[in-house]
Amino acid sequence: MNVYKQEILNHYRHPRNFGELANKTHSAKGTNASCGDTIQIDLIIDNGKVKEVAFSGEGCAVAMASASMLTEKVKTLNLTKIKELNETYVIEYLGKLNPSRKKCALLPLKVLQEAIEGE
Repeated sequence: MNVYKQEILNHYRHPRNFGELANKTHSAKGTNASCGDTIQIDLIIDNGKVKEVAFSGEGCAVAMASASMLTEKVKTLNLTKIKELNETYVIEYLGKLNPSRKKCALLPLKVLQEAIEGE
């Protein structure tokens, strides 16, 4: 098994930042209709930076691992940087995915960016 697959399984089995934030300042929820994945991302943003982040929902291993990994990576990032994140960023930490799994992998990023839209 390659390193990327091991990391995906690790984050799927032991998700980081899983749950909801009681004092969230920003939140969004999205669904991948083709797979049934549902992800919600909650944030506490202060002075243009992520202070706390959490995700909840359910879905396939790729979607859940992507949300876990993404929430780890965006801690302390400023909103400008988060708005610039793209598919390449996600593939960089998840590894090469087949086309049918890209939507699963990108759902958390889409939800994260929707949560900070308008900032």
